[in-house]
Amino acid sequence: METSVQCDFRREFPIFPLRQTVMFPHSVVPLHIFEPRYRQMLDDALDRVGQLVTATTHPDAEEEHPNDPSPLLPMGCMGQIVDHERLPDGRYNILLQGLCRVEIEELNEATDERLYRLGRLNPMVDSEADQHDRPEARDLIRLALQGPGVGRMSMADELQNLLDREEAPLDAIVDLLAHPLLRENRDRSEYLSLPTLPERMALLLRTMRRINAAARQLTEDRESGQPEAEN
Repeated sequence: METSVQCDFRREFPIFPLRQTVMFPHSVVPLHIFEPRYRQMLDDALDRVGQLVTATTHPDAEEEHPNDPSPLLPMGCMGQIVDHERLPDGRYNILLQGLCRVEIEELNEATDERLYRLGRLNPMVDSEADQHDRPEARDLIRLALQGPGVGRMSMADELQNLLDREEAPLDAIVDLLAHPLLRENRDRSEYLSLPTLPERMALLLRTMRRINAAARQLTEDRESGQPEAEN
């Protein structure tokens, strides 16, 4: 599950602001690129190594306009374009895979020639993640995955299998789980900003337990509302 893709953080990277999507490392997100400035961004990225950074616009910001770019949250996700389709009118459909968390240290605003922003980045590496990859931590995730709510996910069985594979890093599994389970952008932005695996696991487990509790309550409500069977 670990990627061998390298990022040269000595240079600037294209910044792709998103209002409705917060990407996590290890996840793969389909995106449709239609604005001229971001079509130019894709052209330039594909001419190089196919990497760009997704950044979330500030939740209180107005809709972004080319001459009035929205403020961004400081944390983003480095992405690698793993597949793309250039449509006849210049729009793109792409698949973007998350590589790592990054902090946007400096923004270089758009110019008349370059219509999109560039950023200097600091990679946020959890150097102690392997130390927290213990059997008891995997068991907590495994138990929550067996719940009546989370266990109905289409990828639940696949994730259970990954938990049984020691070579599959726990931090990657946690990111893969967080991608479908954290629905609100504020929760997703908080998760992306958390620097350590235990903090990310704690947020994820709270969410999983809440989903499972809601599923149990729904089942109980349905059962209590059923008429008694006639003899």
